[in-house]
Formats: sequence, structure tokens, C-alpha cells
Amino acid sequence: MNNIIQHFVEEGIRNLQDKLIKLLSEGEGLTAIVAEVKKETDALGRGICVEIIESLDNSIKNDPRRKKDWYVERTNDEKSVITKLGEITYRRTYYKTKDGKKYRHLVDEILDISPHERIDREVRAELVEGACNLSYRKTGANTCEVEISGQTVMKSVRGIKKLKLEKLAGERKTVDILYVEADEDHIALQTGGTAMPRLVYVHEGITEENGRRSLVNPYYIAGLKGKAAETWQEVYEYIEDNYEIDKIKTIYLLGDGAAWIKQGLDYLPNSKFVLDRYHMNKYVTKATAHMPDYAIKIWNCLNEVDLKEMSVVFNELYSATGNKNKRKEIKECWKYFMNNWAGIEIRKKENKRIIGCSAEGHNSHILAARMSSRPMGWSTDGAEKMARLRAFKANKGIVFDFIKAQEQEAKLYNITKKLLKQTAKGLKSKTAERLNNIAVINYGKKTGLYNKLKAIR
Repeated sequence: MNNIIQHFVEEGIRNLQDKLIKLLSEGEGLTAIVAEVKKETDALGRGICVEIIESLDNSIKNDPRRKKDWYVERTNDEKSVITKLGEITYRRTYYKTKDGKKYRHLVDEILDISPHERIDREVRAELVEGACNLSYRKTGANTCEVEISGQTVMKSVRGIKKLKLEKLAGERKTVDILYVEADEDHIALQTGGTAMPRLVYVHEGITEENGRRSLVNPYYIAGLKGKAAETWQEVYEYIEDNYEIDKIKTIYLLGDGAAWIKQGLDYLPNSKFVLDRYHMNKYVTKATAHMPDYAIKIWNCLNEVDLKEMSVVFNELYSATGNKNKRKEIKECWKYFMNNWAGIEIRKKENKRIIGCSAEGHNSHILAARMSSRPMGWSTDGAEKMARLRAFKANKGIVFDFIKAQEQEAKLYNITKKLLKQTAKGLKSKTAERLNNIAVINYGKKTGLYNKLKAIR
């Protein structure tokens, strides 16, 4: 580190100043100046990191504790890691245990750098978060100074385990009512055909502030792979972990009536299905598009939950329709309402406690915005990871913390105070020796900068 700091103080700052004056003479503004300063300071930062890592590696080599258990297998193994400062390349020592069963770069072990790691954890977390909103290629191009391929970004996303927030902080809540809403997206697969990632979210109701409506304490669960039963099991576990489940009087399950959604009734205690009005309207429109006057009649029947009158209206509509395909659609719409009649009835019985279903909008925001709004093909693995990632971010999860936790492993060799002291002593002595040769330290006006530099000695 001594050579790096000395070079930066003696030459780097002067050269940087010359470059900045040149930029100003060319009519460049603050943006260009900041970019040039960042370029130079990043280079200094990379150099300092290399010095610290290699000094630590040397301290490990001289550590009596290390010599008891590990032999030097070889030295000067090169390692490159892409970081927020750019690509750092350093050399380190490779060791084996005395019994010859384990091999390690011990400095990497201390620094939490895995054997095959080429991208720092923070950069990987940013790649994953960036891919949540942008294509893999754009994410790789925009995350750090070193351009990273879309393939590498994709591997970073797929490399994370089953993204999910565990039990939320605090005690279990006691509530009378919970709302669970569900919907699915429709995406194209690379192999042809389509798939339907599922989205389920739990919340405590709706609040309104300054004309803006929002869900109270929402929690999102999404995924593609596995059966619907696995999704509902995860929903149940979330509720059990975060609420006094025995004290919940009713769980309203809102959705479009798909079989997989109604399956949630088997997992959620005291649950009742409610058919959402968005899909009710969708099927009313589908049945009456050619004869819109019947739409009002059907809506009157739905609002009054009058099945007998609704049967009359649908028979009239069917009889008045001559087109064979349109008749088929009318029959499909009638069947849809019949299959979900209980979900319609409950709207009138418990109207005051039932809120509007926003699943379609949330599906659009959380899944469709990244997965189906633009033409792209997904693999099942990629779609599974992306769906979970989008839900994880909607839950305000921090990807870096998740990656750090999942990669936490027991170390075979740990840093000690003695090792730190030895490393710091080596760095300080080298730095002080070199700083004695810097003219500004020993001569010239004694400014605040002088005092700060002098304090390093």
C-alpha cells in the first residue's frame, strides 16, 4: 500500500488536476470531472485492496497457529474478482491440511470469497436486483465499470436459493379478518407453449390516505415450479408464523375462481371464497358484447344474487343469438357463474367486510411488468427465480442480506486479533517509511491536510 499511496500523493493528484484542467478547457462540465475523479480514486481503491489482501496473506503465512495445521502447497496463485471498484487481481497462497484431506486459499476463506467466485457478493446482489426490472443484458452493461455478460447475470439470478422472507420481526399479530388474493400471469416459454406463474398475497385490508388506497401489511408469494398445493402451504406457513391463527375469524380468499385458487380453501382455516368483480365483469361483457342491453340485466341479477332470474335472462340471451360460436360463449359464461355462485352470494351476505380484489393490478405490477409485458421466452428455472425475486422485492427484501445469509458457512480458518495486529503493523510501517519521503509532510505550510497526513505516521 505504501507504493500506491506515495504514487497517488506524489504524482496521481497532480496528473488528475492536469486532466481536470484539460476537461474544463474542452468545455466539459461537472459530470466529466466527477467521472475522471472516480476513475482515478477507484484505481487507488483497487490498489489498496490488493495491498491489504496480500499483506493479510503474508501474515497468515507467518502465523504460528497456521503452521500447526496447514502446510504451504504453493504460492502466488492469482485471483480476479469484479467489485464495485472494478476488477481486483491479487496473489495469494494455497495450503493443505497436515492430513492432506483439505485444501484452501486461507485468505479467501477469511474474506468470504468462494473458490469459484469471480464476482463480489455486493455486485452479484446488484445484478440480481437490476435483473428484477431490466433484461439480463442491460443489467450486465449498467451495474458496474466492468461490463458483465447477460449469461453471467442470468446465472447470478438462478444461483440464489428459494428467495423468501422468513418470519417478520415482532410478535404474532391478532386480527379478526385476513384477506388473501390470488392470480396468475401467462408467459411464453423458450421451448414453446406457455406457463402460468402464480401470485398470492396476504394483507389486513385497505387504507386510504390523501385519496390513495393501499393494502395494509401486504406480503407476496410467487412462483412457477411445483404444484399449487406447495404455494398454499407456503401461504399457510406465513400466516401461522405471523398471526395468531386460532384467533382469525375469517380469511377471505379473492380471485377469479380458477381451480388452483379455490384449492387454497383446503389450507386456510375459516376461509371463504369471493369471486372478484373484475372477472365477473369480464364474463358479463363476453356474453353480451353483441347485445349490450343484456349486460344491465345480468348485473342486476348478480347484485341481487337472483339465480332464478339470471337463468331466465341467459335463456333469453341464448335464444336471441343466432351465431353458433357466440352461443357457445354464452354457455361458457353461464357455466362460469354457476361454478362460482357461492363466491357471488357471499358478496351480498357479508358485503361490509368484503373489499375489492386488486389481484389483476398487482399481478400486472409484480409479474407481468417484467415477465410478459414484453416479447421474451423463459425457461422454467428462470421464470421460477424471477417470479420469486419480484415478490421478494415487493416484500422489501434486501437481496444482499439474503445472499450473505445463504452463503454463510463455518470457516476452517478464522482471523484473530493477533493476525489483524500483525497485518496492520506491516502496513503501517511500510506506509510511514514511504510518507517520510513525501516533501509536503516534512516541509511547506502546515495546513489541515498536512496535519491529517502527519497523523498517519
